[in-house]
Amino acid sequence: MRKVIIGASCKKAVKADFKRSRIATLRQTFSLAQYKAVLKDCPTFCRSRIVLAVLLMAVFLLLPIQSFAVTKVFEREYTYQASEADSKLTCRVIALEQVKRLLLEELGTHLQSISEVNDGVLTKDEIVTLTAGVVRTDIVSEHWDGKVYRLKARIKANPDHVIKAINRLRQDHQKSKDLAESQARAKKYLKEIEQLKQELTNAKGAALKRKQLEYGQAAFDCLAAFALLTFKSCPSSIGQFLFQLLDFF
Repeated sequence: MRKVIIGASCKKAVKADFKRSRIATLRQTFSLAQYKAVLKDCPTFCRSRIVLAVLLMAVFLLLPIQSFAVTKVFEREYTYQASEADSKLTCRVIALEQVKRLLLEELGTHLQSISEVNDGVLTKDEIVTLTAGVVRTDIVSEHWDGKVYRLKARIKANPDHVIKAINRLRQDHQKSKDLAESQARAKKYLKEIEQLKQELTNAKGAALKRKQLEYGQAAFDCLAAFALLTFKSCPSSIGQFLFQLLDFF
């Protein structure tokens, strides 16, 4: 009886042909019973490869579902002309609130095109208020030369996730009320800051010093309102928010 000696290269070719035929069979008959039968008939050396092929096929099937979860990025820049009473902190507080408002309005306009959020019940301001409670604003860059302060900020948001979060938030009347009150408080301080800024132009002597103190206090009150709003909307980011505002000290 003659022995047939198969070389290493020939063995590899046989294994490759066997693997291709089994994977082709697996693709054509993709049922659990047939899958188990294929694995049972397969040599040990190619079972792991077949399992890997099945997993990859499953991943590719899931990719179209994940592709709908697209994160949108909104960026805006705001320039603030400082007065003599302004510091970098007051400039940053004011500029951040203004640029955040622009970003939220832009995001709100985008969300209004989706019927789930604009069902005739919510106004544009209400959409902005609720959106502020579910997204975070990040400072991208800033420039301060002592007279002009420029701030660029960014919001990253998945519209589908934001809409779901807004709808959940609408069901929580107490939290919605708290967010609205926090935003109203921040707006109040911003108006107070603007009024004091105008009064400072004509103030002199003791009145000037008093107005400067009031101006600084209003800025810190506004900062506290922003911090509270950030904590209520995204508790985990409150530390980063305060660091962004105070990192120049």
